Amino acid sequence: MRTATWLTAACLTALGCAASPGVTSEAPPPSPPATSSAPPAASIDPPPAKEPELPKLSLEPLEPRHAEDAALNLELKFPIRGQRVRLDRAAAYNVRLQLDGLPRGTKGRALLQLDDHQPIEVDPSKPVRLGSLIDEDRDLTAGPHLLFAVALGPDGRALSPRPGASRGPEAWVEFGVDTAELPERPAVIRVVSPRGTFNGPAQAEAAELDVRVGPPLSQGPARRVRLVIRGPAVLSQDIDAGPHRLLGLVSGDYHITATLLDARSEPLTHPGATDEQIITVNLDAPSAESR
Repeated sequence: MRTATWLTAACLTALGCAASPGVTSEAPPPSPPATSSAPPAASIDPPPAKEPELPKLSLEPLEPRHAEDAALNLELKFPIRGQRVRLDRAAAYNVRLQLDGLPRGTKGRALLQLDDHQPIEVDPSKPVRLGSLIDEDRDLTAGPHLLFAVALGPDGRALSPRPGASRGPEAWVEFGVDTAELPERPAVIRVVSPRGTFNGPAQAEAAELDVRVGPPLSQGPARRVRLVIRGPAVLSQDIDAGPHRLLGLVSGDYHITATLLDARSEPLTHPGATDEQIITVNLDAPSAESR
């Protein structure tokens, strides 16, 4: 009996071992990272810094300056319209003006300009070499050319034509260098002033803008002038021809462009319908004569 009991216990022990294996504990796998269905937030760039606005120039119309004598008349005697000049002799060719109607004992002065070269002040009683009207860094070329002249008053300012007059202080002529063919110029514009350098506040405050149109705006295809000035101060404005006070100049260089407009305010594009001028203003410099 003792032997049986022992066997029974041993058997139960063996069965128990087989029925209850050792249990091992494993950690559950990590959860996947949470995902969001919302779109990523867009990066917000700071708004670009605004460039400071340039100061504005302004214009004040001035009364035209007429000659004291209504009989004053300026003419370009040579070359005549359509004249042909040989290129090899053109630089030495003498331009001749005639200014009538001056008070007795008075010497006249005129502003003479070839094409878009810088105008020069001349004595209209003396011949002027064509080559002297050409800017230093440029050459006289074959083709059509335009001469413009305007008489100056005692104060050195350009005189204005009297309304409706067929004669007066302005003269225009087209001629050719090695050509007799001239382009159609329904109207021509020239920036008579300002020009050169303005030193000191007094000169800057006295600066005038004066544009001339031939034929006058009321008589040709052009109806207005579009004026654009770019520099340390700016202006964009449609104006009439004639003198204007130019206000608001500060130190720096200015690029002036004047373009003729038709009845629909569209720019005319034929030769001579646009003119340009560059001036310099130096408010800190001592005053010196300029226009």
